[in-house]
Amino acid sequence: MQKVYEKQLEHNATHDYLTGLPNRRLFKSKLTERLCHPSSDSLAVLMLDIDDFKSINDTFGHDIGDAVIVEFGKKVSQYLGDNDIVARLGGDEFIVLLYSISYAEKAEQFANNIKEVMKKPWGGLEIGNIDVTTSIGITITNSEDNKDAFQLMKQADIALYEAKNDGKNGFYIYQDDTV
Repeated sequence: MQKVYEKQLEHNATHDYLTGLPNRRLFKSKLTERLCHPSSDSLAVLMLDIDDFKSINDTFGHDIGDAVIVEFGKKVSQYLGDNDIVARLGGDEFIVLLYSISYAEKAEQFANNIKEVMKKPWGGLEIGNIDVTTSIGITITNSEDNKDAFQLMKQADIALYEAKNDGKNGFYIYQDDTV
């Protein structure tokens, strides 16, 4: 019984209570681990949030907002590869680690897939269909860059806000000259 309790505590410490997805702590640990074992392929970190999420909560209530967050996580998860990870950072922010990105277009393709799946009906939310879009910030790195998890997450966050500044429902790839 004690082992089961300890296992549950460990899971609770590393996973989001609402979605069951990994949390920031586990994501950062997995990203750091990946950076410590460099490969010839690049990796991508994508930060996503739900556009105008506050208006969803204000219009439909927090229970529907929570249901949107859970469904959003499921929709993103369906495009992950075997080793890829999606985590909920908090609120309506999610982060994805794509392993083995051999070219930048693969990250762009992932972002476009996410945008497309968000266009599909969001039924089953007790209110009928709801329109949900996402903004996505992307940073891509390889083993020669010598960046740590904090830097990559910060770059993805900067790129996310560039995507939002460009009018939302899009993605932006971080460039070293991004301010």
